[in-house]
Amino acid sequence: MNEADVLRHNQQAWDKLVERGDRWTKPVDRATIERARAGKFAIVLTPTKPVPAEWFPPLEHAEVLCLASAGGQQAPLVSHRMRKGVCPAIGCDY
Repeated sequence: MNEADVLRHNQQAWDKLVERGDRWTKPVDRATIERARAGKFAIVLTPTKPVPAEWFPPLEHAEVLCLASAGGQQAPLVSHRMRKGVCPAIGCDY
């Protein structure tokens, strides 16, 4: 299997998840972003349990690299908690 085959397989797999309405393919909504701006946010990495808030350092004005979080769920929340409102990795500006 060459690189093009791997990329095609991955794209097809994600497309199927989107068609099924999988929760991990949907970006956060504006209300969730507004809550993050107000300091109330929960980063969800599993289907049932958010990451405990005390695991995060203070995020205001921090520089954060969101690895493997370009699905439109974690990066927008972190960027708004940081009060920057921009997540260039996924090209969104709220």
